[in-house]
Amino acid sequence: MRFYEFEAKQLLKKHRIPLVQSELAQTADEAQKLAADIGGPVILKAQAIAPGVAAASMREASDPAGAKAAAAELLGLDDGGRKPNGILVEARPTGEAVYSLSFTYDGTTKRPVVAAADMAGKIDDLGDTHPERIVRRHFSSLYPFSDYIAKELAKSLALEGNDLKRMTRIVSGLARLFLDYDLADLDVTSLVK
Repeated sequence: MRFYEFEAKQLLKKHRIPLVQSELAQTADEAQKLAADIGGPVILKAQAIAPGVAAASMREASDPAGAKAAAAELLGLDDGGRKPNGILVEARPTGEAVYSLSFTYDGTTKRPVVAAADMAGKIDDLGDTHPERIVRRHFSSLYPFSDYIAKELAKSLALEGNDLKRMTRIVSGLARLFLDYDLADLDVTSLVK
């Protein structure tokens, strides 16, 4: 089963994973209002699972009027009769450092594995271009996830202090969600510090 991004974010909120402010809009006018409520630059993402739509599904806007125009454009995307299921309007993150995380099952060891990189993107793609920037840790699907594994992973990314604590909490929360919902894959392609 695949989730729309707004559905995945609802699940993450439920499990207290920190997220930027975001709301789903069904019309360009709603997107304009949400952008005004956020009160700063926003990112607009068409909620589509269809690959042809997903490739061109994101725009940035610096003000509510720009958000309305971008939303109207995104709502017009079409991939063989499949249109977006709304527009996710979210605050643009202000941090500088970007990380990515991926949870999946390792077919060789028959265990879950978490992989992280100190750059944005899909871990699979980063493994092809920058394998030296990826760290991995296996964990058990039979026992509760240990925060120690998350902390060890975060330390491997050269994080320390509050950043280390924050990343440990995020990795632990995502690992528990991965196990609790028996997910096959969980990817975070852009995690801003």
